[in-house]
Amino acid sequence: MKCESYKLAFEELQNGNRDRARTLLAECHERSGENFMPYRAIGSAAVASADGDHPLAARMIGVADRAFAETGLAVDDEDAAEMARIRAAAIASFGEDRFADERADGSLWEPATVIW
Repeated sequence: MKCESYKLAFEELQNGNRDRARTLLAECHERSGENFMPYRAIGSAAVASADGDHPLAARMIGVADRAFAETGLAVDDEDAAEMARIRAAAIASFGEDRFADERADGSLWEPATVIW
């Protein structure tokens, strides 16, 4: 379940306000609980990508994939597009094979135990 601040976090990220985006994502997580986990992972991947930390971004995509599977929630079009953008940036940075490895590593992380 997304909260209102989720979209605002991505707007802040597009404006270069990564710390504000992090704060908004944390607020959504606090208000929405475990069902927000897949979205928090996408947001964290987007922030990591904006920071240039493409390995972490790829791992967070793995966390998001796992969290979506565990919650039974579906990825909507906007989030799918964001994940594709993050994936493309990571692949451009270090290649498809490493992206696959990093994503697979992230999919092993327990979404509820990831320190955001």
